[in-house]
Amino acid sequence: MRPPPYSAIVDRPPLRWPGGARVAVWPMLAIEHFVWGEPGTTLQPLLTAHPEVANWAWRDYGNRVGVWRLFDLFDSLDVPLTICLNAEVCEHYPRIMAAIKDHPGWTVLPHGLNNNTAGHRGLGRDAERALIARSLAILERSFGRMPKGFMVPNWSMTAPG
Repeated sequence: MRPPPYSAIVDRPPLRWPGGARVAVWPMLAIEHFVWGEPGTTLQPLLTAHPEVANWAWRDYGNRVGVWRLFDLFDSLDVPLTICLNAEVCEHYPRIMAAIKDHPGWTVLPHGLNNNTAGHRGLGRDAERALIARSLAILERSFGRMPKGFMVPNWSMTAPG
């Protein structure tokens, strides 16, 4: 598969947003589950072998503290969110799930199973489809409807084809 041909922005017609807006903003909040003791993308150099507490704590803080601050912020601004959600969040963080469900104007965008052991890079087509199906099934059970769309975790896209 070839990339699209080069197209300089100065050679294209101006982009027109609805209502004459000059900018579009898509508020998206990733809520992710990282499996304790499993290697994943590190936020700082590994200090020890896994489980590695420093990197775990960076991630865990978001689900214990940060998410609630962001929920409050977007509520105060009356701005709906797209929640980019790992399916395993549904199984491990019931309080976060309840808060998401309390916001019917928010959209859930499936974001893989978890963010370290279930990446998609290097998977065969059937294995990737099975992983996506498993993630979607968990989200459908949790929300009572099949979500639309899908965003792979950790930028772990497989090769097209």
